[in-house]
Amino acid sequence: MSNITIWILLPTIIAILLFYTIRIHRLQYEQQTSINTIIDSLNRRDVDGHKPLAWIYGENVCKFKCCIIICINMQVGYLHHVIDIFQKIGFRIWTRREPPPIEEYGDWHVLWSHEYPFTSSFNLPQLKPFQKVNHFPGSGFITNKVNLATSGLKHIPKAFTLPGEKESFINFTKENPDKLWVQKDNNHRGIRVLSIDQLDLNRKGTFVQEFIQNPLLIDGKKFDIGLYVTMTSLNPLRIYIYDNEALLRFCARPYTTNNDNSFNASDIDSYVVGDHYTPIWEIPSLDHYYTDLNMNMKSSLNAYIRLKLDRDPQPIWTSMEESIKTIFYMKEEEMLRLANVYPNMRNFFELVRFDFTIDDQLNVFLMEANMSPNLASAKYPPNRIIYEQVIYSCLSLVGITRMPLTFGTWPNKPEQLWNPYVHHKDLSILPDICSDEQCDRKNLTSCQHEQCDVCYHCITAEMHTILMDAYMEEMSRYHNNRLIPSTSKESPLTMLGPNTYLQDKWFIGKCLSNDRWCN
Repeated sequence: MSNITIWILLPTIIAILLFYTIRIHRLQYEQQTSINTIIDSLNRRDVDGHKPLAWIYGENVCKFKCCIIICINMQVGYLHHVIDIFQKIGFRIWTRREPPPIEEYGDWHVLWSHEYPFTSSFNLPQLKPFQKVNHFPGSGFITNKVNLATSGLKHIPKAFTLPGEKESFINFTKENPDKLWVQKDNNHRGIRVLSIDQLDLNRKGTFVQEFIQNPLLIDGKKFDIGLYVTMTSLNPLRIYIYDNEALLRFCARPYTTNNDNSFNASDIDSYVVGDHYTPIWEIPSLDHYYTDLNMNMKSSLNAYIRLKLDRDPQPIWTSMEESIKTIFYMKEEEMLRLANVYPNMRNFFELVRFDFTIDDQLNVFLMEANMSPNLASAKYPPNRIIYEQVIYSCLSLVGITRMPLTFGTWPNKPEQLWNPYVHHKDLSILPDICSDEQCDRKNLTSCQHEQCDVCYHCITAEMHTILMDAYMEEMSRYHNNRLIPSTSKESPLTMLGPNTYLQDKWFIGKCLSNDRWCN
């Protein structure tokens, strides 16, 4: 190409580049202007100052795509359904990182934060008795991937921390040379199945976990099952599971093997459920139930296992629930050590998603627990159904759906406000025992007897409030079933402290008089 041609083309090239640069900046400006308009509309003060205020916060997520930086604002992205549900139940919305100014907006009532709010950078203000926060201090003990994987609990694949348990791992692999392993860190990124000789056993801050080589496949694809669990109380422990539905996600590609029938570790999308997973309505064997018969994901999977595999699906769900209960029981003491710095643990609740996989023998394996689970349906719009119901069920369970009518908490309410919801007479149990002479309230030592300690006249003011909360949760649990406390145990748990022990006895007493309290 001659110099003359270059000089002729150069202005044209510069003009084109300048045009697209201006266009890109204009698109970014228009996008940010649109987002700011939405934020301002959400943050404007409602004309009805009597509505409670929800402070909903999450970081913006920015991605580089097609030469343009696209920022997904949480108000119109991954927290859209959360904001929408709060507005529908009668809340005003505040969406900035800093708390709303009291002089203009009054006190906020609920903080729903996508990030863990108990860090110095978040600077969570001192909480008032009526305020609710969607995380518990210390909940990382449940969701930390290293701690969970190396806990040694049933239903969790064998794992070893590195480099601390390097020698134990080497000895284990000598006895089990055919096993494959996944090396992970707590961020859970870059997952890939490796043979023993490919692992970096000296890499700090990581762990290796056994890879389940015989997963149950449906239409050739591996999948995981997400269960939503809400913790409403830590001391005493109360845990509920969203029982109406489960989130099913299938790998993007079919599970593959090599020519010699060995596992093909190079095809990551065939064994890792990623962001671009295959939804249930694209799995032919399940779409019949999900679309044609209008069943939800959990019911579709149950129908497939029962009708196509000729197996009973119930043991799968029972094993998952037992696994979840065991984790909370094991981690309660560690969580309490962190949470005890807060004077009122009734301020907190937590929604967690537990992800499981199952093998071809229907054995259950817990893979991880997710703090602030994804509740966005932008990529998969039909998932809106499960996300909205999970959010509403959680808010109903912890009493937030009643806030527009009641505000505050039991100790701060006049009796005539909370009587329509729960009366102190609702807390009485075991009339045959509590009417016994040994438990007579006139007997000054009656409450010292073990059989009398949950009779109404023996309940302390603290336990009275705890049981009122528990009663209202039972009345408001919607699609949630209670996992903890369980009335199926032969006797109440004593190793988790007096509050848990008395609460367990109370639930058993309620179960004896009404089956709805049994689980």
